[in-house]
This record gives sequence, C-alpha cells and structure tokens, in this order.
Amino acid sequence: MSRTLLLLAAAGVFLVGCGPHQLTPTERASQEQMLKDRFSTWARAWSNRDQDSVSMLYDHTGDLTVAWPDGSRERGWDEQTKALTGFFGQVMSYNFVVQDPETSLIDPSVAITTFRYSADVVHNDTRRDVYSGQGTLVWAKDASDGLWKIRAEELSRAPTGQ
Repeated sequence: MSRTLLLLAAAGVFLVGCGPHQLTPTERASQEQMLKDRFSTWARAWSNRDQDSVSMLYDHTGDLTVAWPDGSRERGWDEQTKALTGFFGQVMSYNFVVQDPETSLIDPSVAITTFRYSADVVHNDTRRDVYSGQGTLVWAKDASDGLWKIRAEELSRAPTGQ
C-alpha cells in the first residue's frame, strides 16, 4: 500500500509541472482510446512473454521506475531492461490476466491506469507461482513520437488467500 501511495505522490509531483491545457471531447476520446490500446498491448505482450513488445511500451530514460510484485524496484530503463531479460529468461509460461482496467487522463500528457491482475507463472525449473494483486501504470506522452509510454509501474501482490 505504501508503494502505491509513493507512486501516486510522485505522479502528483510530476503533474504540478504540467500545464492546464484542456482537451476537446474528441481529443480526449482519441487519447483515451490510444491509452486503452497501449494497455491491451502491454498486457498481451506480458502474457505472450514478448520482451520486444513489452519494451516498446516503456519510457527508455532514467526517469522510469518499476516496482515488481516480488518487492524489487528498478530505476531507469537500463535497470528495467536487465530485470525484464532476467524474468523472461527464467519463465517457461506466463499467464497474465488483467481485470477492470480504469484509465484517467489527468492532463494531455499524463494518464494513470489502475487494474486488478492475476498471474500464473511456470518457471524453467517447473516451479509454479500463482498470485494476484493490484496494478498501477503512470503514462507520459512522449513529445518526440506522440506515443504514450509507461513512466512508472507498480504491481502489488495480494497476500495468499485473498
């Protein structure tokens, strides 16, 4: 819970620097659809263990921060790409299912997606790990290519039995 609060606080600080520009209803609908599409691509790429597709959805700068379900934390794209390579290298099968995603367009260049998820992981050593939890993605619109990219990610793990 505290990681979620820290992530949301960081998003709030990030938002302070954003201008008050308002989107028209058509622009808002277009941006919301883009975000839904990017989120669907992200979830599908994880479940397919497609590191290249997963990677294209992240901000490739030192500003990226990712909190993994096991409690580890990566800061910057260099750390995250090593973590992704390690994860995908040790997993034989990964079924990642998201539920009830809600995306809020905070500003023309910042959005937050929250969701529930479940994961069924089969490791290369045939060990199986099944868990669920809550997720939060903070998206930033990349000024250079106009694409929404993940700037912060937090996947919590619900205690067993919940």
